[in-house]
Amino acid sequence: MSEYLTSRPIISSLETFKGSEFRGKQAFEMLTLLGQTVRNRIELNKQTENLPHRLARFLPVEPIIHGDCEKFVKWAEKDGSGGKSTSPTYRNSIILTSDNTDLNTYLILESARRFKAGPPTKASRRTSLPSRTSVHLPVASQTTEADYLACADVMEEKLRTLASAHHNTLQPRGLTEAKDFPTVFGLAICGPRLAIVALSAADPAKGAVRTLAVCDFTESDQDLWNAVAIAMVCLAARDESRECRQGDYEELIRKLIGRMAIADMDEDL
Repeated sequence: MSEYLTSRPIISSLETFKGSEFRGKQAFEMLTLLGQTVRNRIELNKQTENLPHRLARFLPVEPIIHGDCEKFVKWAEKDGSGGKSTSPTYRNSIILTSDNTDLNTYLILESARRFKAGPPTKASRRTSLPSRTSVHLPVASQTTEADYLACADVMEEKLRTLASAHHNTLQPRGLTEAKDFPTVFGLAICGPRLAIVALSAADPAKGAVRTLAVCDFTESDQDLWNAVAIAMVCLAARDESRECRQGDYEELIRKLIGRMAIADMDEDL
């Protein structure tokens, strides 16, 4: 493991600020340890099943996975922004940012459950646009097929909405070829599994949502490859953001996504 972390094959920093490479290795190492943490939580939940109902406290694993993935996403954002903060400013209820890498315009991080029910709090949100959790599945000891389908439906809807924002911004500029449109990615967390999906903005309405990988954190021999898969898709989103950053394009996308976020907040009220 140490030899892998000290090499720079695919997963590496752009070295846009001092200490970026080191912080990236730290964030990646946390991903490699994520599987063990999830399995420990599952084992603890099994033990609580034998306790009296008033003492039993089942804790979902999704917030653990979400937290470590979010840390790597935040590092990727900072790495793509030269170490600058990605904190937003608010003007006339529209969320704006400067010329920083904002992965919310290329990557969706979605969890099926949180520790507490209800809308996300300020502390649970991303540094830029809110990382919404719209599935709101009840806390349960088992994750069913219906749970996975519900999470997949929410992710697909959000991917198509995000891809539409890119498509509607680029199409008036005369871009018609599929290669001219970016790809948006999604990390859908449900139970101890995480699905990595992608959709091209060339055809957001009818294009196929592709499943690139499914990370199963119950399998100990997959811990390293799960971390590699998550890191690679975050870096792919970072690179998409840097390639498409030109003129007012990023600002237009952020305004559209801001309106979507505000619409989501209105629905929760």
